[in-house]
Amino acid sequence: MSRGATILAAILSGLSLGAAPATWVHPELRGTDAGAENVSLAENGWILLAPSAKELLPGDEKIPSPPFLWSCAVDLKGSLLAGGGSDAVVLRLDRKGKTEPVFDNQALGVRALATSVAGDVFVGTFPSGRVYRVNASGKTEVYFEPEERYIWAMATDAFDRLYVATGERGLIYEVTGRGEGRVFFDSDEPHISALAADPSGRLLAGSVGRGLLYRLDSRGHAEVILDSSLVEISAIAAASDGTVYAAAINPPAPQKPRRPGDTADQMTIDIAPSSGDGVLEEATEGRRKLTIDLGELLPPAAEGTAVPPLSRVYKVVPGHTPEALWTSNTEQAYSLSLDAQGHLLIGTGPFGRIYRVEPDGATTELRRFPVSQITALVAAPEGRTYALTSNPGRIELIESALESTGRYLSPVRDTGVVSSWGSARWDADIPPGTKIDLIARSGNSAVPDDTWSAWSDPLRDPKGSPLQIPAGRYIQWRADLTKLKTKATPVLKSVSMTWLPENIAPTIRRVAVGATGPAHPKDDARGASLWVSWLSADANGDPLRHAVSVKRADESEWRSLGRDVRESPFEIDLSKLTEGKYVARVVVDDGEANGANRAMTAEATSDAFDVDRTPPVITPAAPEESDGQVAVRFAVKDARSVVARAEWAPEESGPWLALTPVDGIADTPAEDFIAHPSPSDARRRIFLRAADAAGNVSTLEVNLSRPR
Repeated sequence: MSRGATILAAILSGLSLGAAPATWVHPELRGTDAGAENVSLAENGWILLAPSAKELLPGDEKIPSPPFLWSCAVDLKGSLLAGGGSDAVVLRLDRKGKTEPVFDNQALGVRALATSVAGDVFVGTFPSGRVYRVNASGKTEVYFEPEERYIWAMATDAFDRLYVATGERGLIYEVTGRGEGRVFFDSDEPHISALAADPSGRLLAGSVGRGLLYRLDSRGHAEVILDSSLVEISAIAAASDGTVYAAAINPPAPQKPRRPGDTADQMTIDIAPSSGDGVLEEATEGRRKLTIDLGELLPPAAEGTAVPPLSRVYKVVPGHTPEALWTSNTEQAYSLSLDAQGHLLIGTGPFGRIYRVEPDGATTELRRFPVSQITALVAAPEGRTYALTSNPGRIELIESALESTGRYLSPVRDTGVVSSWGSARWDADIPPGTKIDLIARSGNSAVPDDTWSAWSDPLRDPKGSPLQIPAGRYIQWRADLTKLKTKATPVLKSVSMTWLPENIAPTIRRVAVGATGPAHPKDDARGASLWVSWLSADANGDPLRHAVSVKRADESEWRSLGRDVRESPFEIDLSKLTEGKYVARVVVDDGEANGANRAMTAEATSDAFDVDRTPPVITPAAPEESDGQVAVRFAVKDARSVVARAEWAPEESGPWLALTPVDGIADTPAEDFIAHPSPSDARRRIFLRAADAAGNVSTLEVNLSRPR
């Protein structure tokens, strides 16, 4: 199945298909699963074993791990240097996994590390804004102390010159010796947040403010090679062919301030009286409460303004327009690195995921860890990659070999009603020495708990394996991937599961019968009409059919007026009914989607209504004239219904002028009206028209003899 066809099937499976069988198709939108352990998720939804990972810190070491690890470097011996906080600390992990502290300071944290060819380790701290040097023998000294609060990044060039990126003035310093430094680049930004060197030795720098990526020559002259339109360049990686990758992030959207006990949209502050000078005295007013509308504390979003993404990763090829490789509205890219094959790795938060960009531009979720952020990535010898995390602080070693086992847990699917389960089908590649066990469970709570069924036995037939689990509203499946003595991985490409929802009876209410008169004089010939209206619904979303019938109020047998009626209202054919008092009934059924055996019905009746086919009678009096004004008085009387309206016109074709009853309101079967035609009317006639509440209409021509 093609990618487009798979997505279409997933979308269609989410639509309400009524009580007919429905299908759930994986892959759905990525990122909605309940869990992935030791598996990679390809952009097309395929599931396969992930590169193996080993936790080095805290691991078995007795050295505590700081809660935040922000910076890393690899020294000449291949050992990893990791810096973090809350106290500024740097740890060294050798290639055998042995850990030792290199630097410990009371500063808040270490955000920058660099090494020299002489074996020195440079440590940048904040908010003290100092650069320390730790030499090969472990001696620590203050190496450079700019007048800055933050050291955000450092890098060394081929001549072992140290470059220091700072904030809050957005300066880059070139440091050539102990205490010897100068401003190398003065940006217009408040912070320079990231540094790297391209293959030619030119410095690459990323800023906070406008999210700019600079390339600097040996004299510190800068050109902007990327304007990200986001706030911060968070990481830079340079490939050997001159391609530059940059991660850009926006801060998360501001949240309304909250306090325990506050409602969703308001915060209440208890204000106590106080004296102005601190002297105790009797308060002139008591305690009071101030309620603040939290919505007023945040600026409103401009109408029609597109919400910018939370993060993007760009590819910048010399001489070409930058290309966005990866975009997210839910994750931020904090770190970048290139693996041994030259694939770009992206470390993100707040879900602790690492992505790999494939040669065709597709993105694979390589691994995820039980942490909030992947804050640093660095390549190591033998095709390995170190990943540093925060919240909590850990160091993971990712290797090129694959895990031997992995597990994928699907999202919970809500079928809307209690359902019985059909079969599962799946498509997979199973190389020799590998296998995939697919199992499922069901329940009636949105979050799986002890009330759910046990996991089923492994499903065996990929072309259609019955789901042996109890009926329920919710379903979830799990895939366990295994390999043994092989470098290959099984690949689960797609999964589909079918179910049959419980058929819930449709509902119907508000059956009513109303009359409609002609909306325009051209409709006069139509005469009276009655309409039956109702509201019906079906919890399964089934198409509904309606049967409309009536009976006289003093009879027991119903007369059918219409079957297979799809929409309300329905017009009653009055030619089939004599005058009298009637009741209407509407019966609704869902048999079209469920068949005769599973169909369910519901019915409702209206209040009694009158069938009135006799128009009102118009009785005019002799025209009167007084003071040049002509008056035509006439009475309107109806045998069964209230008089609804009366009007007059100089011609039968109109225009018709509405009249108000003499008593001010038309609400009885008999009403009096007065028309005032023009005394100069040469035609000496007018037309009177009246209608009752049932829509019956009478028209009468009145000759105007000159009054005396």
